Amino acid sequence: MTFPAGPAATDQYFLEEIRRSYGVSVDTLCFSSLRLLADAEKVIWHLEMPHLLWDAQEALLERTRRAGCRVILDGFFGDQMLSGQGYLVDLAYQGRWLTLRRNLREVAAWTSDVTPGFFRQQFRRDLLRSLAPAWLLRHARKTLGRWRSIERCPPWYTKTFRQRPFERALGRPYPRQRQMSQHGEQCYRYATSGHYLAQLQYKTNAGLMHNLDTWWPFRDRDLVAFLMAIPGDIVNWRGIPKGLLRHAMKGVLPDAIGMRRGKADFTALSNQAVLTEQSSMLRLLTPDCLAAQAGFVDGKILQDRLKSLPSTLNDDSAVLGWQASDVVALEIWLRLFSGDARSPSE
Repeated sequence: MTFPAGPAATDQYFLEEIRRSYGVSVDTLCFSSLRLLADAEKVIWHLEMPHLLWDAQEALLERTRRAGCRVILDGFFGDQMLSGQGYLVDLAYQGRWLTLRRNLREVAAWTSDVTPGFFRQQFRRDLLRSLAPAWLLRHARKTLGRWRSIERCPPWYTKTFRQRPFERALGRPYPRQRQMSQHGEQCYRYATSGHYLAQLQYKTNAGLMHNLDTWWPFRDRDLVAFLMAIPGDIVNWRGIPKGLLRHAMKGVLPDAIGMRRGKADFTALSNQAVLTEQSSMLRLLTPDCLAAQAGFVDGKILQDRLKSLPSTLNDDSAVLGWQASDVVALEIWLRLFSGDARSPSE
């Protein structure tokens, strides 16, 4: 997918590097904007979960099918397995403070979308969490965790609904893999996370909508086992995120790609898609919509928040836009699978 010159989402320069290095053709689909609700009913019916797809994603999958391809290779999970920061705690345990300092400085230099202080704060949180006894972690989850989990949810969800996932999380054990390094334990948690498994499910179903299988090379069992077993400071060689992968791909990928320090940013396009669909969202999410009748949302608060989107959405974050599209997907999903007579397109 390509976009007009200027938006941060454009990666066309790197496509030119591929063409120049390998002499291959690259098919592109150019979009000037994104839409979320064009085929929302069809998408949610096939996904069988409350999730929306950009029209550009569907167009790309359909072009792939027409080209005769049968498999999509998805790079999802590369970030989780190859640039995790849990290994910094291992360096602290080993007393390698100078190496730790250099790695913190280097990872900040290679990541352009957050401030350098972000990684220092994350390291301090990870270190404290690793030192805390299990009973203290359980207590913290019941007290601080309750407040943080509920406050992070969009305000239009009812308090009862916001508490439900937190209460379920408290009932699950939090076993520590003491035989593993912090790096290995982090990889293990990523590989078994319900959040990421849900993403795999919707991506799988999206591909099947167009008779395509989706494979994830970075979730290969042997690769995951290997990355869990080796030291994290080797995976992030000299503090460079994905340092091992970058080194392995030298002479394979053009340096402009293998050594890039940022990635495409779809925040502005994603937020604009939500604003374009705002009127449809308001018609769909009335104060007595199914989500409100089921006790999941407060219909009045939801309407007020949706009306204020033009003034609250900004290109510093896509989170609010994602939250708005999620509640729309929830309503359509309820209408499709609960037998409500109203059409989602009304």
